[in-house]
Amino acid sequence: MAIAASISAVMLGSGVYFLNHNNPALQAGEFVTQIGEQKTIELVDGSSVILNTGSLIEVAFSKDERGIRLVRGEAYFAVSKDKRRPFVVYAASSAVKAVGTAFTVRVRSQALEVTVEEGRVALLSIPNPASAGGDILENAAQSPVTELTAGQSVVFDKQVEDLELMQSAELNRKLAWRQGILAYAGDPLEDVIDDISRYTDLKIEIVDPALRSLPIGGYFKVGETDALFDSLELTFGITVERVHTGYIRLSSGA
Repeated sequence: MAIAASISAVMLGSGVYFLNHNNPALQAGEFVTQIGEQKTIELVDGSSVILNTGSLIEVAFSKDERGIRLVRGEAYFAVSKDKRRPFVVYAASSAVKAVGTAFTVRVRSQALEVTVEEGRVALLSIPNPASAGGDILENAAQSPVTELTAGQSVVFDKQVEDLELMQSAELNRKLAWRQGILAYAGDPLEDVIDDISRYTDLKIEIVDPALRSLPIGGYFKVGETDALFDSLELTFGITVERVHTGYIRLSSGA
């Protein structure tokens, strides 16, 4: 009886997985992270998603397409191969289409920043983003606006605005957030503060416009903003004024 019960339990567990793997109605869900939080999500097709700070995705798989809507924030997708069902990330008025690859998508206002670590992806423009979902070819142009390969990063808003080819060291820095690390190598202070601000509720203001282009380098753990401020003061000579609990002002040091 014990053996029979064990076999039944295994069969039941297998049956649940079978339903999840094949029933489109069960291949859906919403996943969210708060400010400063990161989360890894294992999808039913074997793909995985690392959701960065302050992000929201909606998963909607069908028999023809593995659809994801990135509502806000940033996510890293490691996609399992399935030539019958492309993996499509919808965001703003664009879409990123892949079969088996690894890439990140970040929503920046109405534009997307897409970085490819492995494989190849296609970027498409969605004429009516409100109706996107289901089959991508019903909502997007038949041919992609452009394709990206490993090491390429692009800012995309219906058309390519900024295409960059990165060396492996630069690519690793850009994707270091997956390990909870923020890495910079000569980035303008304005860009560093913009990036850091995604991980904290603090309002950080650069008072002196001359500081905005100051190149900043270093590695910082996500959430350890005090370490960043200490570095700005000690290494870069910036005055960090803690006006009150939620407000920081940066100005030129003496």
